[in-house]
Amino acid sequence: MTTAPEADFVRHWSPSPGLVFLGPVEGSGLKDRSYLLQRGDGQIVQLSELLQLVMATVSPVKSADELARDISDAYGRELSVSGLLHLIDTRLAPMGLVHDADTDAADAVAPPRADPLLALRLRGTLLPEKAVNTLALILAPLYWSPVVATVLVGLAAVDILVFAKGDLLASLEQVLLTPALLLGIFAMLTAGAVIHELGHATACRYGGARPGVIGVGVYLVFPAFFTNVTDSYRLGRAGRIRTDLGGLYFNCLCLIGLGGAYLLTGQGFFLLAAALMHFEMIQQLVPTLRFDGYFVLADIAGVPDLFNRIRPVLLSLIPGRAVDPRVAELRTFARRIVTIWVVTVVPLLCLALGWMLLNLPMIVGQTADAIRQHTGLASEAIAAGDPAAAALSILSILMLSLPVIGLAILLYRLLLVLLDLLGRLGRRLWRMTAEPEAVVPRHLRAVKPQKAKPLQMGQPLQMGKPLQKGRSAMAIAVPPAAMPDEVPPAPLRAPAQFKARAALPAGAIPDDVPTLQDFLADRPTQPAPLAELGWQGAVRRLSRNSLSLGPGRRELAHLDAVEEVQRRLDGPRTVVVVNPKGGAHKTTATLLLAATLGIQRGGYTLAWDNNETRGTMGWRAPLAGHAGTAVDLMREVDRFEDPVLGRIGDLDRFVRYQGSAQFDVLASDEDAAGAATIGSREFDRLHTALRRFYRIIMVDTGNNMRSSNWEAAVAAADELVIVSTVREDTVASAVWLVDGLRERGYQDKVSNAVTLLAAPSLRTDLQLHDRTRTHFETLTREVLDVPYDKSLVSGGPLNYQALMPATREAWLRASAAVMRGL
Repeated sequence: MTTAPEADFVRHWSPSPGLVFLGPVEGSGLKDRSYLLQRGDGQIVQLSELLQLVMATVSPVKSADELARDISDAYGRELSVSGLLHLIDTRLAPMGLVHDADTDAADAVAPPRADPLLALRLRGTLLPEKAVNTLALILAPLYWSPVVATVLVGLAAVDILVFAKGDLLASLEQVLLTPALLLGIFAMLTAGAVIHELGHATACRYGGARPGVIGVGVYLVFPAFFTNVTDSYRLGRAGRIRTDLGGLYFNCLCLIGLGGAYLLTGQGFFLLAAALMHFEMIQQLVPTLRFDGYFVLADIAGVPDLFNRIRPVLLSLIPGRAVDPRVAELRTFARRIVTIWVVTVVPLLCLALGWMLLNLPMIVGQTADAIRQHTGLASEAIAAGDPAAAALSILSILMLSLPVIGLAILLYRLLLVLLDLLGRLGRRLWRMTAEPEAVVPRHLRAVKPQKAKPLQMGQPLQMGKPLQKGRSAMAIAVPPAAMPDEVPPAPLRAPAQFKARAALPAGAIPDDVPTLQDFLADRPTQPAPLAELGWQGAVRRLSRNSLSLGPGRRELAHLDAVEEVQRRLDGPRTVVVVNPKGGAHKTTATLLLAATLGIQRGGYTLAWDNNETRGTMGWRAPLAGHAGTAVDLMREVDRFEDPVLGRIGDLDRFVRYQGSAQFDVLASDEDAAGAATIGSREFDRLHTALRRFYRIIMVDTGNNMRSSNWEAAVAAADELVIVSTVREDTVASAVWLVDGLRERGYQDKVSNAVTLLAAPSLRTDLQLHDRTRTHFETLTREVLDVPYDKSLVSGGPLNYQALMPATREAWLRASAAVMRGL
């Protein structure tokens, strides 16, 4: 292992201003877990788990040695200072995510921005973000399932009536005889395009993300509207696909209006506008370019930007060539989708570009003639006092000019890409001729060095800007970070070094002799799990394992969460659930977290009601044949503090075993006439004794932040869980709690805390939810939502098996988030 220079141990880094942690990628097509982070300039960065951990840990008050130690403890593998420096200097700093704390962030070099070839150009804002979110919030009820079903049925009925009654040729003749009607059709189609984008924004807001601006620009050679829904990356696959199809859904509303207007008035331009809008919707579903169909396909595959996978896929298809790492990192299902898309789209785009280049002189000439003709018509219309004809001619000039301008920009950028490619090839050939590679015997090439490369703009960066639908491609997809033993690489062993073995002293072991670690490192990977859920599991069972399908995306996410929950701990851990307001879901959260951990980890989990006097956990947990409480256990705590006398079986008289949930409950005092209380001294003694018998202790706290047992629990916590229902008073209490914890010096515990937002009913205040989530995302490590479940409303004994599957899955993910902080 290499060591860093002494000066590097005292270096300090600060996160770049404006960073927002968006959380793990849901429904990703990548094999390894990845996370999303948004830079201050709006660009999205995709990080590996280790790099995410580095970003979450980096602080200007921590030295390199302290950072490496904290990251190693959290990651479960050793990260040396030299490895940390490698990650920061070659992965994070070049991307503008961190900067030296001793320098001003404004003096740093501007980080790379996404700038794909097929991007939207000449962009401008049509509706600002605030107006878009206001409209989206008002229109969000349109995505309720009954409303969606009604709209689709209504569209089918209107289309059938229009098809039976309409005469498209007569309508076309009517419009051609009255040119002013063309302006009306153009206005309706333009309004429909804006409504289309508003559909994307509303679907994004309905799913829980925050849309950005609605704007207009030029895509390829066509004018196009766009919506910035970059924040939809935080949604699951279903939420992202809903956002993708939201524009077409709002077009359905427009079609109902146009069809109804035609049926009521018989005006042909309504029928022609409806026919053209149907054509536009079909065009949007084509996945070759960045239209809605492209984003739907990308979200089904779980790959953010398909265009950035073209080069790796094509290189991997060359016979005899190894699979590119950016293809190998994809899951099998995603790899198949991406490969089929690449081999279909690349020939089509090449043919389209070739046709365009061959016909470029004709296109430019005819466009120039048409512009001159419409200029003359506009002059005549102005002189004749015909504003409608003049406006139509001016609009025609604009529509003719934009494609030519867009084509020129596309060809210019394509020329820059080709020149850059030729330059890189030339530099590579020059290096090959100037510095020929030394000839090394085949058996000595196993340790051939690979220089630590800086991040390049071609690979592994994925670059993109808000396009037709407006979602940015991943600005940066940072590759999986190398571990310290891979940084820096071993030196190349030359023949002279190889022959030096003969000079070794007797009994000495050469450096290149294989060891047990080398043998174990060569073990084959474990076979992938088989599907148990979804259609994949059904096919596997019906075929009696003849078709051994792997798990689907949802099941893989479930398995990842189970793996997080079941990971090894170095010792007993205490998790404290806090919110000083009653009815904040603390007791429910404590029991459900303990039940999930108990079921997945096989026991050794305790839920402890740490109230001064009386709590409600004993009422929510079924009795175990006795009414023992923490007060009763305190009277005999001496026995359990003794390593000889204390036995876990004797605790059964005080704790309440929860059967198949495989956890115990220690209730608070339930004697209405009793005067016993639990203070800080009693808590500390009980906590010390219970840590001998349980791996995880979930502590439910009372509502008095000033009580000594409350303060003792927070002081003893390895991790805090802040729970709140999405209600104004409960959220305000949680915010006040965090302010108090920070003032008492618990900043680190707040930064490592998990915030759980519980839905108080089927309908949640989305605006309050967004405000709450944004606030706590800046203060705590993770913020997760847990859904409303009617089985928890009564307040009676908790039955884990009565929970809805979505509720159990949400609490599994919450438990995984808790385990990541221990």
